[in-house]
This record gives sequence, structure tokens and C-alpha cells, in this order.
Amino acid sequence: MWLRTYLEEWNKQNEIKSAVTDEEVYKLYTQVNKCALAAHFFWGVWALIQSKYSTIDFDYLDYAIMKLNEYFARKEEFLAL
Repeated sequence: MWLRTYLEEWNKQNEIKSAVTDEEVYKLYTQVNKCALAAHFFWGVWALIQSKYSTIDFDYLDYAIMKLNEYFARKEEFLAL
């Protein structure tokens, strides 16, 4: 899993000698997924606002729907971590 590799490199760069534990990997996994959930919500709301006020030719409403659908699809799973 890339999270373990990331933490191992973090330890190496910070001269931490201890091995990465499964608990540390799981903690990072939960943080990453909860941040991803927040990002989906943020970009969904941002796109809704842009759809109303932006002069750029882009389908902000479709993008908002996509991001908010992803937020609601994963909300229960990620908040249960």
C-alpha cells in the first residue's frame, strides 16, 4: 500500500528509526479518506457558486453534481472509519 511507503519515506527523511506500524498506516488511511471527503464537499459547493457567477464557459453545475454525488456516496463509509 502506498501509505506504508509514504510513512517509511517520511520516517527516513526525518531520521526516525522505528518501523512503520499497521496502526500508523490505518491512522493515515482514515485521515486521507476524511480529507478526500471534505475536498469533494468543498469543490461541489465551490462549483455550485461558480455555476451562478462565473463567466468562464464550463459546466460547473455538472461538476458540482459529480463532486457532491461522490461526497454522499462515500460519506457513511469514510465517517465510520
